[in-house]
Amino acid sequence: MDQKRRILVIAVCLAILCVVAYGLMRRFSIGPGSESRPAGVLRSVQTSRTDVYLYFSGKRGDYLVAEKRIMDMPKDPEQFGRTVIAALAKGPMAAGLVRTVPSGTACRAFYITGNKTAYVDLPSSIRDGYPGGSLCELLTVYSIVNSLVLNMDEVERVKILIDGREAETLAGHVDLRFPLAADMRMVR
Repeated sequence: MDQKRRILVIAVCLAILCVVAYGLMRRFSIGPGSESRPAGVLRSVQTSRTDVYLYFSGKRGDYLVAEKRIMDMPKDPEQFGRTVIAALAKGPMAAGLVRTVPSGTACRAFYITGNKTAYVDLPSSIRDGYPGGSLCELLTVYSIVNSLVLNMDEVERVKILIDGREAETLAGHVDLRFPLAADMRMVR
């Protein structure tokens, strides 16, 4: 009887342990079948999902509006910075918002220095077909700056380069010679 009781206690403990392990696997989505993805597609262990606020022009073109998106956040902050610039170039998803970065604009390079300054190298094509005007230029520049600074702990300022070189302005109005901090006065 004593041996049967010991076996029963061990069996109950093992059953409880299995239930707890199963619950933890479901909660943290580990193990087989935890993700729905096509066969042959590998899961990246380098990313997590996060809320991101991208800044686009309002319909009237006189202020920026934040658009919330859920995006993959790679562990590499420089890769995330390139992802943010690419999302700005794709434009807004919400009706009533207007793109601030020309379609197809690709980030040539993105890096972050030790003093939390992000350097964003954009192609000169960002100037092609630019509608012009100081307000439009402000919206473009601060769309980029705010979207990076307000979504990345590693970035406090943004320096915009054109074709790998320092630029005085984007289109003749906003001084780009120095790194810029986020400016919430442009946001509604």
